[in-house]
This record gives sequence, C-alpha cells and structure tokens, in this order.
Amino acid sequence: MPLARLKYLDGLRGIFALTVALSHFFGSQFGWRDYPFQNAYISVDFFFILSGFVLTHVYGQALSSGAMSDRKFIFYRFARMYPLHIVTMAAVGIIYLLTQRALPFDEPLLSGIANIFLLQNMGFVNNWSWNDPSWSISAEFWVSVFLVPWFIRRAKTNQLLFIALMCYTVLYTSFGSLMVGHEMIYGVVTAGFVRCIAGVALGVAVCRMAQGMRQIELSRGQKSIIGCLDFILFAAVVYLVYQKNPIEKLSFLPIPLIALLILSLATLNSWFHQVIGSRIPVWFGDISYSVYLIHTPIILVMGGVLAPLNLPFAIKLMVFIALTLILSQFTHRFFEKPCYEWLKKRFSGAPPAEVKEIKLKTEKKFAAPR
Repeated sequence: MPLARLKYLDGLRGIFALTVALSHFFGSQFGWRDYPFQNAYISVDFFFILSGFVLTHVYGQALSSGAMSDRKFIFYRFARMYPLHIVTMAAVGIIYLLTQRALPFDEPLLSGIANIFLLQNMGFVNNWSWNDPSWSISAEFWVSVFLVPWFIRRAKTNQLLFIALMCYTVLYTSFGSLMVGHEMIYGVVTAGFVRCIAGVALGVAVCRMAQGMRQIELSRGQKSIIGCLDFILFAAVVYLVYQKNPIEKLSFLPIPLIALLILSLATLNSWFHQVIGSRIPVWFGDISYSVYLIHTPIILVMGGVLAPLNLPFAIKLMVFIALTLILSQFTHRFFEKPCYEWLKKRFSGAPPAEVKEIKLKTEKKFAAPR
C-alpha cells in the first residue's frame, strides 16, 4: 500500500523540541528561577508518547509477523539514537574542559562510562551529567530493548492503557510531579525510566486505537469545529509548558490532552491538522532530534564567549535561536541522517529505504486526503 508522511507528528515534535531548548536557555539566563517554559519537561513525556505511536506505526506489522527480529529492531533504534548522542556528549566535555578546566558534575568518570553505554538513566548516575537532555535517550533506548517488542506483539490495548495508568499513578503518589528523572522508585528503577514506560505504552495504545478507526471525512463546518478543539488541546499543553513556576501535580494533566490530540490528528482532517503539518513546523520536526541534543553545547559556548560582551537579552536570544536552528539543520543533514542510513546498511544488511523511521511514514489510512 502506498506510503504517506505523517506531517502533523513532525510539526508537533518540532514545536515541543523547541520548548525544551528555550526552557534551558531561559533557565541559564534567569538563574533557573521564574523563567519561561520552566515546565518543558512535559515535552519529554510528549516525545515518549510519540515514540510509542511511531514505533508501532513503522515497525508494528514487521515485528508482529516476524519479518523483523528483535535484534534488528534494537539495532535500528541504536543506529537512530547513538551517533548524535555520543558526539554531543564529547562536545559538552570538551567545552567544559576548555571553559571551566573541569567537568562540573559528580563522578565524571562513572557518569561518562554510563553515558557511553546509554546507562545514564538506569540507576548508575544519580544526577544530571554531561549532555543533560540525553537522560531521556537512555530511558527510551532501554525501553525499546526490553519492552517495545512485547508491547507490540503481546500486550492488548487495554493492558497498555493499564500499564500507563499504573506508572503515572506511581509517579504521582511518589513525587507529585513529572519533573523527575534520576530519582529512584523503591530503590529499583529510576523515575525517568517509569515515565518512559508510561509514555511509550500510551503511545502504542493510541496508535492501536487510531489503526482501528477509519479516516473520517468531515464537512467544512466540522473541520472548523474539530480544528478549534485540536487547537485548544494544543494550546492548553503549551500554556502549561510555558508557565514560569513549577506546576507540580498539574504536570500530569497534559498527558491525556496529548493522547487525545494525537488521536484526533490521526483520524480527523481538521484545519489544525493542515496548519501543524505545514512546511515550517515540519522542518522543525526534521531537525528536532538535533535541536534536542545540540542546544546544550550551544548554551555552554555562548555562556563562555558572549558573557564578557554583556549583550542585551534579546540579542542573546536571537543568537541562540539562530545558532540552534542553523547547526541543527547542518547536523541533521550531514551527520545524523547519513549515520543512521549508513549504520543500517552496513550492519543490518538491509537497504536504507526498507524501514523509514525518521520521516515518520505510515499507510494512507493515517494520511490526510489531499
């Protein structure tokens, strides 16, 4: 069956990646107190849900039928995630050594080894280290290794929803917030790993529900109404993410809103579907993984180079945004994507076009009619 790109997911992913980058920039400028996008950690939970949806989309049939082995699936995830992670980790270390003559976090050797093996969120490190955002890469990779094939092959939709609910309940009762990562739960597993399990399970379930619903043709009036509802869901999540103070227990509210938004966009062709899948948001989505991993090195370099110049905040913000977008485009086009395709071809023996994960391809039943 012909394939079509899920542009609306690209658009959402790009926007939420920008909120993470802006959160860290504003935090570094305002001393990590009362700064815009302080709750952008919710965007990471969006990424987890999106991963579950997309992995089910792209690999679900192949894993379920046995056409793709667990080993091949895990290697594809490694090829997608690892090259940019290890390069940005090294870049952060070099920048710290050049600017501060030291690595300013606990146990740099142990945390460095953990980062090299993608174990930085598996209980070996108890705080942020090296390229801070990469903790979620660790969690997502090991959830892919241990759970995603089982989620897709064995777990029923209601079981996945139950797993997600139980994980979020444990997080709520233990911490009262989703602003957790390296904290241990019952001394067994990190809170970040549980967040990832919850999000991925929910994403797989949402994809299953979307696959079971046919694309609904809407009249012009219905498109307007559904589009407004989609926008309200999106705006509500962004509003909570933007808040300058921690929202604590309210951080759990965006989870069902995100799930509903993705389900609506996957099955209903509203005007918001078209807007979020337009050229600029989709481009943000293309470079979102690079944005997520290279913005911290950029912040560190700017702190060392621009601090003595005492530039106005607006200028620094524009410089940060410009550098992040330009360098993300460069790394995506000339490093991230080529490495992914080369590794797949070199070690799996499959042609690069066999499974198109990066571009979020799917069957036409999920694509808006043009």
